[in-house]
Formats: sequence, C-alpha cells, structure tokens
Amino acid sequence: MRIFPYITLGRILEELTEEGLPLNRATFYRLEKRLAIPSGQRTSGKIRWRVYTPAEKDKIKELIKKEYNI
Repeated sequence: MRIFPYITLGRILEELTEEGLPLNRATFYRLEKRLAIPSGQRTSGKIRWRVYTPAEKDKIKELIKKEYNI
C-alpha cells in the first residue's frame, strides 16, 4: 500500500480493520450512499485522490461503528 502524508480512504479502512471491523471499498461506498458520510476533498492532479481531515476521519469511523453496533 502506498503511504501518503494525508488521510486517504485506504488509511481509514486499514484503521477500521485494525480495530476489528474489516471492510472493503465496495462496502464503504455502499455505506457512504446510505449514511451521511463526509465525502472529503479531491487532490489536484490527474488522479484526484479523496482526502479527509482528521475530524472527518473520526466522524466516518464513528458512523460506521454505530451502523455495525461496535
């Protein structure tokens, strides 16, 4: 996995896995549509990665854990 200086979706999913809630990207995208998950900002450049602030990351993890009753 690539290491970025900012918070990406991969890092959020990795942290959730370490905390005992393994999710894949497809499940995250499904939850993103159903829950009020912040969409983050896009980076400049060709690929336009989604990046999140620490507050958004905490909110996302909280919403997902609440959804799965963890």
